[in-house]
Amino acid sequence: MKIEISGLPKGEKLFKESIQYICEKSLSKFESSIKYFKLYVKSIHEGHGKKKFELNAQVDLLRGHFSVSIVDWDIYFAIKKLLKEVEGKLIKLKK
Repeated sequence: MKIEISGLPKGEKLFKESIQYICEKSLSKFESSIKYFKLYVKSIHEGHGKKKFELNAQVDLLRGHFSVSIVDWDIYFAIKKLLKEVEGKLIKLKK
């Protein structure tokens, strides 16, 4: 399974590695089903010292693909919600 994270500024290498680790850990149990996982992180709103993030995940499976999108103010909470939704879809597809 290949995981790609994009959309983060170049200076956010440690942040990108942290997100990569969270994704690898969460999706490792579905490694045999997932061919490619791409996560695009986009900051869509900034104000009062806060950023709103939009996360879009494209999941390519051995048979088919699907995508998931989440918008939230907290990047780590958004990643957790997105991965939980991906896991739910993968479980449904396995049945």
